[in-house]
Amino acid sequence: MAQRKLGREEIRRLFGETDNWLVANDPEGQRIRTTICGGAAIAMMNTQRVSVDVDIFSDETPPELRDAIKAVADDNDLPSDWMNDGAKIWAPKKPPSMERVFSGKRLHVYIPEARCLLAMKLESMRDDDIPDIKFLLEECEIMTADEALLVIEEMLPPQRLTPQLQYKVTSFMATMV
Repeated sequence: MAQRKLGREEIRRLFGETDNWLVANDPEGQRIRTTICGGAAIAMMNTQRVSVDVDIFSDETPPELRDAIKAVADDNDLPSDWMNDGAKIWAPKKPPSMERVFSGKRLHVYIPEARCLLAMKLESMRDDDIPDIKFLLEECEIMTADEALLVIEEMLPPQRLTPQLQYKVTSFMATMV
């Protein structure tokens, strides 16, 4: 079975359903603030982009948010981890600037600045990341390997800027000219 592709409007709709579930189950509960990254974050910036899931980075996803995600998955015939915190290992070294992409009564969703997303995509640099990297390079007006490496230095902990990553980024940027 092919995985369902989620575009910006469907992702926003799913956030709305998640917020509705949270409100219905605890109207006075704490507001939940979460940050998405990966393909879903880029889909919020680029209407041509779709994603199969919504990656969030947080230290701990509250149990009630996990319950809401599961309920929305069941209601929409989605995998139970359509929104997941598997990306927390990619968290940046310092909190980047954020843009709010959804505001509900209890759920507020943000995306990090494009430079942070670029650093994360450059670090992973899988074949399916290449279109996102090209989009983010243009968005950030990055033209050279040195500029791309500076973004990584700025956004990621120093131990993640390995010689292998430097080589991958330099080699990739050489193909962009």
